Amino acid sequence: MNSLDNIKKQLKPILIGVPWVIFFIGMSLFVGNQFISYSPNIYQSIAKIKLEDQKQGFTNNKLYQTQDRFSAENRIQTETEMLKSHAIISRALDSLYLDISVTRVGKIKNTELYKNCPFILSYELDDRSFYDREIEVTIKDSLIVLSFQEPNGSTTTVTGELCQVINIGKNTLQFNRNSDLLISQNIALSGKYKIIIHSKESLINLVSSKLDVKAMDKEIAVIRVVYKDKMPLRTAELANAICKAYIQDYIQAKSKSANKTSHFIDEKLKEVGKALIQSEVELEAYKLNHGIVNILQETETGLREISKIKLQLMNLEMHEREILALEEYINSGDYFYETAINFGYGDLLMTELVKKLKLWSDEKKDLLLKYTPNSDQIQTVDNKIEEVKSYIIEGIKTSRQSIEIKRKNIEVSLEKSNRQLDDIPVIERQLQILNRNFKLQESVFDFLSKKKIESSITASSFISFHRIIQTAQVPKGPISPNRKLIHFVSGALGLFLGIVFIYIKKYVFAKIHDKEDVEKCSTLPVIGIARHVKGDKLSEFGKLAKVLVLKNQLVPNSIICITSAIAKDGRSTVAFYLSKALVGLGYSVCLLRTNIENSINPINIWPSKNSGDIDLQNFKQVIINRDFVGIDELLKEKKEAFDFVFLDSPPAILCVEAIQMMKKSDFVFYLMRAGKTQMKYAYFPDLLKEEYGLKNISILLNDFSGNANYSGDFHGGNFSERREKRNGFIHWIKNIKR
Repeated sequence: MNSLDNIKKQLKPILIGVPWVIFFIGMSLFVGNQFISYSPNIYQSIAKIKLEDQKQGFTNNKLYQTQDRFSAENRIQTETEMLKSHAIISRALDSLYLDISVTRVGKIKNTELYKNCPFILSYELDDRSFYDREIEVTIKDSLIVLSFQEPNGSTTTVTGELCQVINIGKNTLQFNRNSDLLISQNIALSGKYKIIIHSKESLINLVSSKLDVKAMDKEIAVIRVVYKDKMPLRTAELANAICKAYIQDYIQAKSKSANKTSHFIDEKLKEVGKALIQSEVELEAYKLNHGIVNILQETETGLREISKIKLQLMNLEMHEREILALEEYINSGDYFYETAINFGYGDLLMTELVKKLKLWSDEKKDLLLKYTPNSDQIQTVDNKIEEVKSYIIEGIKTSRQSIEIKRKNIEVSLEKSNRQLDDIPVIERQLQILNRNFKLQESVFDFLSKKKIESSITASSFISFHRIIQTAQVPKGPISPNRKLIHFVSGALGLFLGIVFIYIKKYVFAKIHDKEDVEKCSTLPVIGIARHVKGDKLSEFGKLAKVLVLKNQLVPNSIICITSAIAKDGRSTVAFYLSKALVGLGYSVCLLRTNIENSINPINIWPSKNSGDIDLQNFKQVIINRDFVGIDELLKEKKEAFDFVFLDSPPAILCVEAIQMMKKSDFVFYLMRAGKTQMKYAYFPDLLKEEYGLKNISILLNDFSGNANYSGDFHGGNFSERREKRNGFIHWIKNIKR
């Protein structure tokens, strides 16, 4: 058998079991559709924020650099964490009204309502345990029935009416009709609902679990804000609200820092202004009293040096004030609960540590929702907060020590510069001192005035150098469940299960299909096959009879027993048609049948005497009793009177009488039917031969494929009678053309 035939043989079970494959595919697709129908749809919206690059963006402008003078350079990862922080989410939730979830209860599935709820719920809760509790609401006309479970497990039911206050302990609820929606969309108010009044903490945690904030790339200052939810409109609104809250937080933090700086400068301007006026009055009075017009050239260099030293001392004082402000904030313990703050302190490392302290503090607040203050998780976060706080305090202490050292050095330098003027005449020296004080106060006043203008611009300008480059749009379709993927997987799974089922069925409930299957299980010879053909069966059995006669399996004056393992293997049909075929070849045949089982009655299918189909004198049918009384004399009589005597035996496995009939026969044809006889029965004829000493037992194949030759050794399309007829018709057409 060539490779193509092997392939056909392996694929034949699949072709036969196509209905099973279609059934499994249909069932898999049905299950997939049910899964899609009952799975909640998940929608996704994406917004993008571009962080300003201070080196190349708008803030590279000198004016904007001055405005952002007191803010540290933002890192992408830090801003990503800020977007996910509870402070930003809380600000975003304040702009939306998501504290109440309403779900309409249906017969098949529940539907969440968002901005399309037929009623408006207002509430005042004094009992915090009432938050995050599921309340079943039944509305019928104007009657409202509330049902909810208490913490102790009991169920409480409260009744009320629409547009009236319902008291539940210390809590009050009021349901009002959403008239605009009821009129515009024609929605029924009566029905069953489930409502949940969310606490701020649980709502923030719920939003955090559905929020995903990631940087597009480490080198690209673009952050992607992704939010997933069951409601498409809420998905887009929350993503946009978080982005807007982040921008507003950035603007407020910058303005707050600028306001604090401006307040400090105002105080300093008042002090310096008074000193400047006093210096100007003293200088003018001294010149008038002593008639002085010009200042000596040699004193200018020393005075400039002193002026620089004074400016350094002033800047050092400002730096010290900033450090004191930072120390006051650290000792206060208010770690940016609402917004992040930017200090005027120019140390980037210290600013990053403050942000780190804020992040750990936020994490502690999150963990306190799940753990007790004495838990290991809370203690670990407290230790990290104390470590950062200790490091900041130590840094502040070191900075203050450094400032003290610098102040002493500056004071020493100032004292040294003052001594250089001792040799100048008293009048001129006093004049220079007055002039020096005036210029010093004037330069400080000018410096603070410029900073006052810059900080005022920053505090009054609501400009964000971070901008939203992509707003979240309402999604048109859900991202989950993936219908195409589920259908594809369901179909593939159904195909796989169908094929597996077919091969399992083939090997677990294996049946004989061709001659090779028989030869694998039995050592007995296969003397021939009766092919499955539509129409004239007599012609097919005529070929079988000729083959058996040529093989000397049908010898005149012999008794042939036709048997099988179980019923429905076609024994009676084979015996009848084989007898009819031998009569057609000129032999006389006697068919002996038992009344053990209800098989086909040959008299009903045998042609009538008026048909002229066959010589009925050469055929006789005899029904014998089950007890086989006088069977030997009957067989001897029929053997002498007829050329062939056929015994239609009952099933060999079910009836022991079949063994008796086989032992009295000259030839035994053990019948196996294609697609009916199971493989386990193919071993039975060998057992019969060995246990009962049967001789001349052979295997006869029944109802085998029509695409096989008369011996069953070759099969395929080349041996199909239909193909032979088609080829003959084509050959006839060619002859006509010639």
